[in-house]
Amino acid sequence: MSKIILSSLVALTVINLASCSDDDPALSTEEEEHNEYSLLLGEAANDNIRVRLYGNDNPTVGYNKILADVRSIADNSVPHDLSVELTPLMTMPSMMHSAPFESIHDHERHDDHIFGLVFMMPSGEMNEWTLNVKCSVDQQSLGEFAIPLQVVPSSYSTMLVPSDGNSLVVTLLQPEQWTVGMNDIEFTIHERTSMMSFPAREDLELQIEPDMPAMGHGSPNNENPLHVQNGHYHGRVNFTMTGEWSIVLHLKRGGQEVAKHEFFVTVR
Repeated sequence: MSKIILSSLVALTVINLASCSDDDPALSTEEEEHNEYSLLLGEAANDNIRVRLYGNDNPTVGYNKILADVRSIADNSVPHDLSVELTPLMTMPSMMHSAPFESIHDHERHDDHIFGLVFMMPSGEMNEWTLNVKCSVDQQSLGEFAIPLQVVPSSYSTMLVPSDGNSLVVTLLQPEQWTVGMNDIEFTIHERTSMMSFPAREDLELQIEPDMPAMGHGSPNNENPLHVQNGHYHGRVNFTMTGEWSIVLHLKRGGQEVAKHEFFVTVR
């Protein structure tokens, strides 16, 4: 009799384990689902939904991609036909301002809400970045949240004052690594029309001049960046050896230079 009871218990255990398969949503995590967006940057919740912000690294001054994950409190599902708006805001003792941002459509991640943000300055003791997140379904609000975000220094974004108008925010997007030979290079350019408005500039002509100051030479065969879409300019830069390089960027409009800036990079 004891053997029969033991066999029954073993069978029940096997059935229970089988029911707790990898397909069980309770066993999965947002981090696993988002792959490269695995670093939790901040979160907030109300009675209905929870918002979590993810990145692939700590946010830096410059261009950053951030994923907004919105889940129902009741069952951890993503609301159907969800709309998410995300706006950066810097609060300082004497003023407030926003920053350039865009919504990114990723064909391989069509259910995710991914945003590109250009932070123009780091967080500090007297200034704080927050990401204001608005969630809705069919224009009915699910909640609004202000999530603090720590932004660390970098040299990949700068404010320029061109001779023909408003200030420009010009950002060199940082690749995983600059290498000897031809490298894809990408800039974003936005115009500050007010402290809260930074539309993309799509009408500029860009010219790049790589230079190695320690050796006193540049490099051949560079391809000047051309506008692709939404203020993104793509080109190619050639580095002939490892070391410290500068990239002088000339910005022109109608053949006339309106601004110039020098970026410094390390080639490994």
